[in-house]
Amino acid sequence: SIPSTLYNMRAITDGLRTIFEREGISRAHLFGPSLGGMIAQVFAAHHPELTGKCIFSHTTLPTPELGARMRKARLPLKLMPLALFRWQTLRSLRNNLKNEIPDITTDESAIWLARFQNAFGNKLEKADILASVDLQVDFYEQTDLSDSFLRNEPERVMVIFHENDPEFGAVAAATIQKFYGNAQCHGLPTYGHLGAMIRTDEIIELIKLHLTE
Repeated sequence: SIPSTLYNMRAITDGLRTIFEREGISRAHLFGPSLGGMIAQVFAAHHPELTGKCIFSHTTLPTPELGARMRKARLPLKLMPLALFRWQTLRSLRNNLKNEIPDITTDESAIWLARFQNAFGNKLEKADILASVDLQVDFYEQTDLSDSFLRNEPERVMVIFHENDPEFGAVAAATIQKFYGNAQCHGLPTYGHLGAMIRTDEIIELIKLHLTE
């Protein structure tokens, strides 16, 4: 979960920089899926000296329209009873698991449903929910990546998406690709946003390819 005190991207990325310093990491490759892709883009923009190659997966660029949408959703989330939110989240995850990975086995499904129950049914708190929303709003509305060094070094960037991802599919990926100087972009025909986090073999192979080029 995201600590409720880290409600903006700069605080998150400065925290990561501190971890790098304490662990003696001089440079690292970045892989950021979904919200992690937003964080990775901000980290790279502010800390180029610590950034190697980057893989942005199933994510997007700062978009004020999406920020407005998240802002609008925040109040109902704040007022919603935690038990109801947990129930809705688990129901959505169960449905997406079945719809996005039709070939999932019974054993696989049981394992992931147990993980979802532990993370979202037992541990998820209202502060976690609101911190995640605030972090995304900050990215969409306040982040400026126009000076990111990656725009002049597109060979460092790979963009990955799944074609049936309703949120961050082909359109979002093409926008990121163009923004970073026609960086590599790979669309995968199977699964979706949640499925991509579970069936990772294709993504891992693409990451290996990018890091060895």
